[in-house]
Amino acid sequence: METHLGRREGDENLAPQSQSGKDETSSTTLDSIWIEKYRPETLDDVVGNDQVMRRLRIIAREGNMPHLMLAGPPGTGKTSSVLCLCKQLLGSRWRAYTLELNASDER
Repeated sequence: METHLGRREGDENLAPQSQSGKDETSSTTLDSIWIEKYRPETLDDVVGNDQVMRRLRIIAREGNMPHLMLAGPPGTGKTSSVLCLCKQLLGSRWRAYTLELNASDER
């Protein structure tokens, strides 16, 4: 039987566990909540590479979205910057038209 977010009944037993057998979901959830709570909402909120941010602001202003490939170490704002760009370009429809693929999800 399908339930919230595509999970089926009984999937709760599939939560990640450490070698000690303890459930690690709670710490992951707390980190995720913190990350989302403090994620920048606009391009002006993003602090970082001025040259890249200037280019993203131009893309947002002109509405001409090219293909982008961002690379860099974890935690440098790649995802946050692109999500801010999507929000500015697409407005309230950004979730419906945005697909986030993250290589770190596969590790």
